[in-house]
Amino acid sequence: MEKIDTHCHIVPEGGENGSPESHIELIDKLGVKRSILSITSPGTHLKINDFELTRQVTRETNAEIAEICSRFPDRFGWFASLPLPDVEGSLEEIDAALKLGASGFAVMTNAQGNYGRFEI
Repeated sequence: MEKIDTHCHIVPEGGENGSPESHIELIDKLGVKRSILSITSPGTHLKINDFELTRQVTRETNAEIAEICSRFPDRFGWFASLPLPDVEGSLEEIDAALKLGASGFAVMTNAQGNYGRFEI
């Protein structure tokens, strides 16, 4: 049976904590066939109420992860980030991320302190 790591956090560019190649070496040692990448807290909403910045950071982050996955399609899949609590921006990002090949979406437990209830 193949093992798949579905909870693997990636550090966007600039992080010196590893590379896709070093991660592949590690999962090979552990007998894991594939990792599903996503980012961790705080997500992509870095400045309260700055939806423009959040949309930009989200789009860049998703594009970077998609590029890594396209280089190693047999080893990585990914869960896209969404710019919540920006619902309109999130709907746009869903379409963009699916076109880039996202396997699904990572949703934080809260967005700006809002736990799972967003007004449209």
